[in-house]
Amino acid sequence: MATTQPGISNTGAPTHSRGWVVFWGILLIITGIYQGVDAKVMDEPWIGITFAIAIVLGGLQGAYFVPTDKKLAALAEKELADGSTTLSEDYQRQAQREGGIGALAGLLIIVAVFLMVIKPGG
Repeated sequence: MATTQPGISNTGAPTHSRGWVVFWGILLIITGIYQGVDAKVMDEPWIGITFAIAIVLGGLQGAYFVPTDKKLAALAEKELADGSTTLSEDYQRQAQREGGIGALAGLLIIVAVFLMVIKPGG
C-alpha cells in the first residue's frame, strides 16, 4: 500500500493505530484499577461493568475495527485503481456495517461514562 506520509495510508487512516489502542487501553485499565482500589469501590457493580465495557471496546478495536479498516481500504484502492468512480455495493454494505458497530461502540462509551459519573448503587 502506497503511503503519502509515514504512518498514514493514502486513505488518510493511521497505519499504526493498533499499537496505540493497546497502549491506551492498558493504561486506562491500570489507572482505573488504581483509582478504584484507592477509592475502595472495586466491589461496586458499576465499576465491574465499566471495566467489562473497556475490555469489550479494546477487543472490538483489535479484532474488528483494525482488520475491517484495512480490508475496506484495500478494497477501495483496488476498485478505484480499476477505474471505478464509485465504490461497489459490497464496499458500501461493509462500510455501513462497520459504521453501525461503531455507533454501538459509541453507545458503550456513553454507558461507561454514565456509570462512572452516576455510580449507581455507590
